[in-house]
Formats: sequence, C-alpha cells, structure tokens
Amino acid sequence: MFRAGALIALLLPPSVAAAADAAATAYQKGMACLEEDDFSAATAAFTTAIRLNSKYGDAYNRRGIARAMNGELNKAIADYSEAIRLDPNADALNNRGIAYSTRGDLDKAIADYAEAVRLDPQYTDAYYNLGLAHESKGELNKAIAAFTEVIRLNPEDAGAYNERGIAHANNGELDQAVADYSEAVRLDPQYADAYYNLGLAYKRQGQFEQAIDGYSEAIRLDPNDAGAYSRRGVAYGDQGQFDQAIADSSEAIRLDPRSAEAYCTRGFALEQSGQLEKAILDCTQAIRLNPRLAEAYANRASAYAKQGERAKADADLAHAKWLGYTPAAAHKTPGGFLTGPLVTLLVIGIIVGTLLWWMRKKRRLPTFGR
Repeated sequence: MFRAGALIALLLPPSVAAAADAAATAYQKGMACLEEDDFSAATAAFTTAIRLNSKYGDAYNRRGIARAMNGELNKAIADYSEAIRLDPNADALNNRGIAYSTRGDLDKAIADYAEAVRLDPQYTDAYYNLGLAHESKGELNKAIAAFTEVIRLNPEDAGAYNERGIAHANNGELDQAVADYSEAVRLDPQYADAYYNLGLAYKRQGQFEQAIDGYSEAIRLDPNDAGAYSRRGVAYGDQGQFDQAIADSSEAIRLDPRSAEAYCTRGFALEQSGQLEKAILDCTQAIRLNPRLAEAYANRASAYAKQGERAKADADLAHAKWLGYTPAAAHKTPGGFLTGPLVTLLVIGIIVGTLLWWMRKKRRLPTFGR
C-alpha cells in the first residue's frame, strides 16, 4: 500500500517529481540552518527550494525569517507577502507583522497580527505581538485586551502578565500593574524583568521598601543589571539612605559607564551628603552623556547653591526648567534652591510619554512562527 505522498509522486512526470523531491531536500537543509542560526546559509537553501518549486509558500515564509534575522527587512516582507499570496496563513502574517513592527510600520503590523488571530483564534504569539504593537502606539487599553487574551488562552504565560503589567503601569493603573507583576513572578520565580518592573511600580506608589525588595530580587537573579542597581539607588535616595544610594549608583556606573541616570542619582546622593565637588563632577558627567537630562542640571544647581556660586546655580536651574523640570514638586532651601530634585526624577521620567526606556528595555523576543 502506497502512502499518499508516494502515490502523488508516482503520478507526476519524473522530472517534476525529481524537482519536488529536490525542493523538499533544500527546504529541510534551510530548516537545519535556521536551527543553527546560520541565516545566510538558510537563505541560500530556501532560495534553492523556491527555484525548484516557485509555489512553495512555506519556503518563502522561512526565507523571510532568515532574511529578517539578517536584518534584510524589506526582502523579508516581500517573502512573507509572497507566502501569504500563495497560501494565506497565520504564521506568515504574524512574521510579516514582526517585520513591520521592527521597521516601525505599526499600523501595518497591527493589521497583520489582527488577521493572523482571525485566521487562528488560538494563536497566542500573534495576540502577544498585537499587544506589543498597540502598546508601542500608546493604545494601552487595546494592548491590555490583547495580553488578556494571551492569558485566557494560556494562564501560565508569565511574560503576558509582565507585559500587561507594563501596559497597566503606563496607563496609571498601578494596583493592576503590581498584581500582574506579582503573578508573573509567582509563575516564574526566576523572572528578573518582572521583579524589576514590580520595583518600578512600587516606587511610583511611594512604597519604597517594597520597591527596594523588587530591585534586590532582580539583582540577585541578574547581578549585571545596571538598571536595577540604578533604580534601587534612586529608591534608597528617596528614603534618605544616601550611602546605599551612592554604592548602588557606583555599581551601576561600573556595569554601564554611559548611564547618565546613574551619574545623576549618585550626584544627588553626594550633594545630599555634603560632598559637593564630587556631586558637581557627577552631574556634569551626566550632562555630557545626556544633555537633555533636566534633573542633572537641577542637582548641580543645588550643589552650586550650597557652595555660594549663585550665578552658576541660577544658570543651571534656568536650563533645567527650560528642559521641562518642575521644581514645585521638590523641597527647597530657604534660599530657594533645590535640595531634593530626585523627588521629580522618576515622576517626570515615568509619567511623561507612554513609552519609557525602562519599560521597553526588557521584552520577550517575538516568535517567528510555529
């Protein structure tokens, strides 16, 4: 008894059957190269498969993956589009959506993800990527809805809880964010990113001890996370624990010498500790690394004011205000200069805008099909 594929091959002319077999062999070679992250070799193998069988839709789809991983996004999109033309399917739509997202074409990406889940309502990866795209556009309620659908389909998906927490936090829904991050770490106790985000949410709620606990757990799981050290330093500074703030900021700088925020935080803690010259040096370095970091100018203004250099202090404070700094939220000395600008360091840095660096730096990579 012949299998169906063997019977079909027997019914084809010998030359066509041989080409089909050769195309399948080239396709399998391309898949092996993808598994080995040899994307150039994978592209060549899938190209051979397509040359032997121009209607090989999945070969176009897989070549698109290889090209996308090599940074050839326009060619990848062309391949996905041909795969979709030959055989409209959720995988190719999801993959093209990822390419569009990477290229910044979020509306096209959203359309592809939406069509993917219409074709396959169980496709959690497409819902997940749809949530990311809506979040990137600032469409937070739509992002929350998409991540909620992922959770409905897979209640054990810690990453979806983490991402929904980010969307809730950006939406100002901090209690919901804390609940989602907490569930993420319950499901995956090794999830350093979720602990980090939990620390951020607690910080915004003014629960500094819990924030420090979140950052500390993130650091325990990932001792090279400069951002976690920097943020824990901010939380220590908010509590007046300036020695700990200096220590954490120094470690953040060691791990990431280009962290303007860490220099700014350490500068504030040094200024509060009376180490004014060191504070000025740190704030100056923060400004060199990020000339638009208003808090660095404000912190340096406070140090200059304490040294009696009022002209420099006035100039720095004026520049900080020009950059959008709001001193009304900070404590003032009798002379009117800021001594606690760190109070607004996160208020401004977290609330302004819907896509913040700390919310975008830790994401699960999108998946390229199934």
